[in-house]
Amino acid sequence: MHTAGMAPVSAPRTTSPVMVGRAHELDVLAEFGRGLRSDAPAVALVGGSAGLGKSRLVAEATRRWQDQRCRVLLGQCAPVVGAPYTPLVSALRRAVPSNAPVLRMLMAARATSRAELFEALRTAVDGLAARDPLILVAEDLHWSDHASRDALAYLVSQSSGGRFGIVGTHRYDGAVTAREFGSFVDAMARRGPVTRIALEPLAVTQVANVAAAITGVRPPEADAEVLHRRTGGIPLLVEEVLALGGGGVPDHLRTIFVTRVLEQGDDVAQVLEVVAVADQCDELVIAGVLGMDVPTVALALKRARDADLVLFDAIGYRFRHDLLKEAVYDEIPPGRRRELHRLVAARLAARGDVEPAIVAEHWHRAGEREQTALSSLTAAEQAEQVHAPAAAHKHYERILSTWHRLGDPVLRQIGPRDELLRRAAYAAERSGDFARAVDLTAERITRGVGTANDQAQRWERLARYRWEAGDGHGSHAAYQEAARVLPIDAPPTVRATVLSGLAWHLAATFQYEEAKQLAAEALAACADVDDQAVLWQAYLARGIAWLGSTTGHHALDESCRLATAVGVGDRVAITRMWLNFSNQRLGYTADREPNLRIALRAAAADGLGLSMEAALRYMLAEYLCETGRWDEARYELELNLDRLRVAGIPALFSWGYQSRLAAWRGDFPEAVEALERTRALTELAPQQPLPLACAFAGRAGLLLWEGRLDEAVESAREALTLGSVSGYDAAEPLAILCRAEADVAEWTTRSGNNPDPGVYAELSGRLIDLGREPAPRARAFAAMCAAELDRWSGLRTAAPWRRAVEAWQEVGDPYQEACARWRLGWALLANRSGRAEAASHLTSAADTASALGARPLGLAVRRLSVRARLQVRSPGAHEADPSFASSLTARELEVLPLLVAGRSNAEIAEILVISPRTVGIHVSRILHKLGAERRAQVSDLARRAGPPRQLTGFSGSRSHDRCFGRGASVASSSGNHAAKELLMSSPFIVISKSRIKSDKAEAYAAWCDDMFADVEEQEPRLLAFNQWESEDHTFSVVIQVHPDAESFEYHLKLFGERVKETFDQIDVQAVEIYGPASPFVEQFVSHGLEGLPMTLYPQHTGGFTRLTPA
Repeated sequence: MHTAGMAPVSAPRTTSPVMVGRAHELDVLAEFGRGLRSDAPAVALVGGSAGLGKSRLVAEATRRWQDQRCRVLLGQCAPVVGAPYTPLVSALRRAVPSNAPVLRMLMAARATSRAELFEALRTAVDGLAARDPLILVAEDLHWSDHASRDALAYLVSQSSGGRFGIVGTHRYDGAVTAREFGSFVDAMARRGPVTRIALEPLAVTQVANVAAAITGVRPPEADAEVLHRRTGGIPLLVEEVLALGGGGVPDHLRTIFVTRVLEQGDDVAQVLEVVAVADQCDELVIAGVLGMDVPTVALALKRARDADLVLFDAIGYRFRHDLLKEAVYDEIPPGRRRELHRLVAARLAARGDVEPAIVAEHWHRAGEREQTALSSLTAAEQAEQVHAPAAAHKHYERILSTWHRLGDPVLRQIGPRDELLRRAAYAAERSGDFARAVDLTAERITRGVGTANDQAQRWERLARYRWEAGDGHGSHAAYQEAARVLPIDAPPTVRATVLSGLAWHLAATFQYEEAKQLAAEALAACADVDDQAVLWQAYLARGIAWLGSTTGHHALDESCRLATAVGVGDRVAITRMWLNFSNQRLGYTADREPNLRIALRAAAADGLGLSMEAALRYMLAEYLCETGRWDEARYELELNLDRLRVAGIPALFSWGYQSRLAAWRGDFPEAVEALERTRALTELAPQQPLPLACAFAGRAGLLLWEGRLDEAVESAREALTLGSVSGYDAAEPLAILCRAEADVAEWTTRSGNNPDPGVYAELSGRLIDLGREPAPRARAFAAMCAAELDRWSGLRTAAPWRRAVEAWQEVGDPYQEACARWRLGWALLANRSGRAEAASHLTSAADTASALGARPLGLAVRRLSVRARLQVRSPGAHEADPSFASSLTARELEVLPLLVAGRSNAEIAEILVISPRTVGIHVSRILHKLGAERRAQVSDLARRAGPPRQLTGFSGSRSHDRCFGRGASVASSSGNHAAKELLMSSPFIVISKSRIKSDKAEAYAAWCDDMFADVEEQEPRLLAFNQWESEDHTFSVVIQVHPDAESFEYHLKLFGERVKETFDQIDVQAVEIYGPASPFVEQFVSHGLEGLPMTLYPQHTGGFTRLTPA
């Protein structure tokens, strides 16, 4: 290349002798090696597009690691369909003997369970790491198979024998989808953060540095810019362009690569065609394919190496980069390409030591259907032996796709199509493709090959697959058909399999009595059966049918023992899944998490990430929710829904639990979205209504916090209807309904009417039924129901709530305990039996709400505390930053609440009537003073610090007139901006603000007590009563009332009466009312109160709408 100012390459080698532009990334990887610890493996991932130098970076880092006395094992993934464990095999070949058990297991030369294989792999890695720090490099993870990723994740989660780390490289495009790779990264991060390195193209100056390092002459700036523009700053392309040595840069990269190959001569080009087809091979394979002598091939390969076209290792030769290989491959004519694949396949098959998946891939690309089918069958069987169901499924599907074009001799070797369909369906189910498992099994039934016993077993399998796919109706119909076609004289194993399957389905759909009978028949059929797999299923069915009893628990224990003896991971996982339910019902809380963790390990080791592992994950999330570990629960649910995007029953439960958790945290939009997804999935599987019951229970609770009683009662009754499949499952919805009806009864009584006694009778009857449930959690909900029914009757005694608190303490659910403590505090204040004790309970509830992020509960505790004038604040939040915002200026205090509310600089500028640039300065200073790096952190700091006075007072009047937004502007410049904060944060509000001079504070406090004596306990209709101190040392009353017109008018009238009665005791300056206009309201405002000026700010006609800032 003789571009002006740029010298030609003086030697064939084109790789830069120094690595350019990667100093920081290299330092990160060097520190990765120094930071290896024995308590947890470390993980680093180097990502980037093709040609950016990932392998070069790892090679340079390897030298650093070796200088640190680390042992480095290099593994390479292969772009071959269904070839499991290739990076591990290629890495361990360099470290253990060729006949080592772990290698033989990985290569399926020795039959073993997947759990045993993974444990052998862990033992081998731990043994190597115990001698020296060990780093296992897995190159090209974008080509990796599911089994290899599972194995790497297993090593990260289980290894503990020494200082050990895994480094992987990957492109952003490849066989592994973004969703699959995301779930893999999540799994790798279970024991600690993953170091992520993303490589970017080189800058112009860095490209010039590469050119100078290769050519010895630094190019002029203009030439460097041209080189950068044409190569995109990709190091590989820069090197390839420079390797031409002159003539300019061709427009297409393929031309560059092909030109370099042709420059080496025809013999080199022919040899490299074989390397491109084979992907990686030695000189013996090339010589056999081309019919050339080995020395000639070796000489051609040496010339290719000298020209930096290929690399070689112990396995063979390969192109130095995929882009180069793909360019050469694409240049081969189609017919010649198929012929080369055929010849390579024949040579590799003759050797007998090559992965059958690799041989099958070559036969497939050669268009040899029969050889492809036979090799794919061998590859599928090997994948099954090493527990790689996704790989096995791909191979079986390849055979099925060519079945009708195969000759009879080949078909006889493959075996009956029905058996192939059975194995393909099983592999599909285990890899999470439930819909495909259904289709394959349905084809088996349609074909009708075999006996009636065979058909009965096929219907039983179809029923199970349909259930997993979320098709409840179809599953039920298939189980019924399995029982119908089952011959009377069926063998015991067949009879036990079908009957136990049907018993399982009936129990899972809450038809326990029928399930018990069928489970007993299945066990009776097993009297003379020695097949432990059949016995396992029969005991499992009995355990599920008797779920929640010691009889059922003992049956599940026996089923678990049999599953372990059989050594099949999915059976271990299924049994422990039901053991989790049994532990939950019997109150064995301490056993739940260890049991689920064991099940998850078994599922992961068996490659069941999208099926059984996903089901266990939503069960773990339920446990974490019930024990107050909400963030962990959300992580597990998001892993299912956002990363893995599971389907069927796992998706149904995950969305239901997600909806309830979002409701507990006060995220109404997320709760509603998750509820709708749950509803849609329930329509497909109506036999499993519990997830939708959870979602409706959460929605009802959130509606109660917001004071929307009619909707809350409706949702609670829907939840109870759905959850009434068993007494245990009805407990939570019944408690929510009792609370909602108690709120309605209080409101009805306050309005001068009597509540419906029929409601009390209905709820009392349901509570009696719930009292028969022995589960501790059900008993705790029963205590809540009893306390709520007392409240329904008008009683305000503390004893029922104290019993509820004690019951939840025994269960160990901090959220439900905090809810009970909130009500206990309410009762103690209502009957004036202990302010100090009430403060203690409310403080505990506030702490729990803050720790969990349960915003509605936290607000309710705060409102009750303020009404009672109790100083209740979460100690943790107070101690986190006792001087929050104390260093801010007056103008910064005006900006702060708008910043917390998520306003942009432009919006803040419009509200405060200042320039956006000035707002930006204030925001920067606020971030600096509060020690925050991002705007979002300010909101988090404000939430943890509570409602400091600085957030509620605004100076000046310019912002006041615009703070409420369009359609709700405020004419007066007086008032407290805490009221505005509440107004903007609640959907339906009436605000009555009375400004009282500070010298009347004592009289004002007494006036407040008297004024609200009749209404302060009427939560949630009266949403809040707060006292705030503003900058002018006056006081304001903020009342938030339920939106219906009757409630509004009632409280407005009550407010007027109280003001008239106590007018001579206080100095009220002004009243501002925000609410719907009506004849009564307009008349009330126009008449005023003893000459007191009043202003009405009506909302839109037709009811309340959310007031949002402009």
